[in-house]
Amino acid sequence: MSKRKAPQPKPIPNRLVVDVTAEMIATAIPRNSSRCMISDAVRAAAPTATSVLSDIATTRFTDPVTNLRHYCLTPLKARGALLDFDAGIVAEPFRMEIRAAQTRKASRGLGAGKKQSQGKGKLKNDPRSGGTIPVVIGSSAPPIGPVADHGVPGPKPGHKQRGRAFGLRSMVR
Repeated sequence: MSKRKAPQPKPIPNRLVVDVTAEMIATAIPRNSSRCMISDAVRAAAPTATSVLSDIATTRFTDPVTNLRHYCLTPLKARGALLDFDAGIVAEPFRMEIRAAQTRKASRGLGAGKKQSQGKGKLKNDPRSGGTIPVVIGSSAPPIGPVADHGVPGPKPGHKQRGRAFGLRSMVR
C-alpha cells in the first residue's frame, strides 16, 4: 500500500493578472505599503505570496516555494489609483497585469527543509541594566559615545516602517 504525498504548492508565475475589487479598495489603508489595495489584490491572486509591499514604483513579494523575491514595476493604472487613494479619492475597481522585472533570492526566510543557523555571538548578563550585553569575540569593541540625533526620536529597534509617502508635493495625477 503506497502513501500519496500531499500536493506541493506551485511556484508563483512571473506574470500575474490581478483584480482590484471594491471590497479591497474599501478595506485598504491609505499610505500603507503592505495593506493597500494593490498588495491585497496580489495576495488574492497569489495566496502563497508573503511580504507583499506596493508603492508607485514597484510591487514586491516573496514566493516561499522557490524562496525568490519578485520585484515588479507597478502598472501605470495602479500608480494613478494609489496616488488618488492616498490623496483621499476613492478609486474604481480595475484589473491589471504585473510582470516580474527582477527576481532575486529572498534574503529572509528559509527554504523548504533548511534549518536556521545559530549565530556565533555570545551574551553575558549586565548587572547595571539587568539585561544582557554582547561579548566581543576577536576584536575590540566600537567606541562608545553620543549619537547625533538632533533631538528627533527615531524608529524603535526592530520596528519596520511600512508607510508610503511621496517626497514631491507636486506628484499628483
